[in-house]
Formats: sequence, structure tokens, C-alpha cells
Amino acid sequence: MGEPDAQKKIKLEKLHDYVGNSRARILLSCDGWTTPPVDGKSALQGLQIVDGQVHRDWAASDYDTNAAAVWMRNGKLKAAKSKDGKSAAQWVAEGAEWTASFARGPVLVENGAIIRNPDTYLSARAAIGQRADRSIVFLNLEGISGSYGATLQESAQIMADESCVIAVALDAGGSSQVWYGDAYACPSSDNSFQTGRAIPSAIEIIADIVEPYDTGWIPLPIINGVEAGSKGQGGAAVAYRQHGGDMELRIDAVYSFKANTETIITTEESLIVLLIRTTGRFGRLPAASAVQ
Repeated sequence: MGEPDAQKKIKLEKLHDYVGNSRARILLSCDGWTTPPVDGKSALQGLQIVDGQVHRDWAASDYDTNAAAVWMRNGKLKAAKSKDGKSAAQWVAEGAEWTASFARGPVLVENGAIIRNPDTYLSARAAIGQRADRSIVFLNLEGISGSYGATLQESAQIMADESCVIAVALDAGGSSQVWYGDAYACPSSDNSFQTGRAIPSAIEIIADIVEPYDTGWIPLPIINGVEAGSKGQGGAAVAYRQHGGDMELRIDAVYSFKANTETIITTEESLIVLLIRTTGRFGRLPAASAVQ
């Protein structure tokens, strides 16, 4: 997102700060970095080619599994591997325009085949891939590091299901974010959920028109006995939806609540705890509170 300084360090920025007042952009997290931020700057990691110029070559400190997504001048996406013996200069000579690299970001799919990965760690994930017709596929999955999300193998399966012939993992965890139009479609996880995490680079998509991000109605898992009162919000008793920067929660439930009690109607699988508090006062509707 920024220009590297003399020490090849780049200013870290949050996606919502970078996008400014423009509503016609989509930004996705991209590279990882190797050094702790100093004065708001950090060095990128892995193979780094920017606008056809070498920014950083592979280093001995790069992981054996480290790979980089390489965008070629002819429109093809390729994968460079840290231990394949090809230097950044060689990639540029072959027509490389830019790269995206993440320390623990291996190749997920190659020649249409899933690359097996035994790592079972769950996290938010990001990836870039390309189909045989050269269309590009971006993957961003929400998650919390070590708690829920997806493994690298699961990410690879998704990219293969999307018909990618090549796919490479990008920076994951709390850095995995998507800014869509005027809101986060995929917010930072871990400790940066409300503020966003500053990152050194992003993939930017410019479009004349960007429709508001809309998840549609997402049903919440509920306890047995709670039924939907109508076919609204997709026939779910409790559902939520993100539309642009707004979140909406709707309850249309039929259930025999007891007076003067508190009832949690969502299950453990739900990320939102919905508590219904009832009183014995005639004519008073139940009060509902949601805790994420």
C-alpha cells in the first residue's frame, strides 16, 4: 500500500484508512511481514516483486514451505517456492510483475491438484487462485487463531472446488481482512476485530460500481422447541444479516417462555448468545439481548 523506504520497510496501514472516501474499491489482505513494526513500519517477507522490480529475494530464513503467488505479464498466475532455486531476478526476466508472499503460506493447488498439508491449525484464511480460463479467485475466511476457522488443507479444498488450477495461501489470522465498498466484509479476528489490523500491503480491486456488501439472512442455531413464526428471513426463527456497514438481527420465534425467567435460545454452536428475559407483567413483550 505504501512505498518502501531505504531500509525496504513499508508503512503499515488499516484498510479503512487506506481506502479513504472512495466507495468504489475492494481491498484484501496480502503479504505477511518479517520484522516487528518500528515507527509504524515493517519489512515484507518472502519473494517480493513490485511493478516488475525486485524488492526482496528469497532469504535463508524463509520457511521451506514458503511460496509466493506470482502475477505474470501475460495474465497467468504462477507459484514460486522458496526452495525451487529460482531467484527474483529470474522471475522478473520471465515476466513477473508482482508477487504476494506469506511466511507460512504454501501452495494449496498446483496443476489442478490439491497439495496435501498435514497442519491442523485453525485460523482465518486468505488465498489467491486462478482457473484455467484465467479468471481469478480470492478466498477470505473468518476465524480466530487456534479456535475456529479453517486449516490450510480445507482452504485448498475450497479453492479446488472453485476450479482453481493454481492457488497460494496469503497472510492469515488477524491480518485476513476484506474491505468491500464502505465496510469490512471480513473483519480482522483475534484482538483487532473492532479496530482493524494495520498491514503492509493489500490487493486492490478497482470497479466503477460496487454494490453494498450483503450476506443475506444467516440463521442462528437455536434450541429444540423454538420454531419460526413465519417464512420471513429465510424461514429462520433467529437470523442476522450484514448490509454494507449495518448489522441487523431479527427474531420471529414461537416458543413457550415462562414468566420471570431468562432463557438462552441459541445453542453452543452459535457465535451470538441470545438471551430472552420475560416478566410476569400483563401485556409486556419479552426483552431480548444479544451478546457476541
